Amino acid sequence: MVKAFDEIYEIMTELKINMRTAAYVYASNKIISAIDARGTVEYFRE
Repeated sequence: MVKAFDEIYEIMTELKINMRTAAYVYASNKIISAIDARGTVEYFRE
């Protein structure tokens, strides 16, 4: 949990956005990474 907070805080300071928006950016990046790891072709065929 501390690692996630540190990463969100870093996003917040880099992009100069609030903590909530930084958390959304962090979560979106995690989802994008998961889709890339699985492969987008199979994901969008469903």
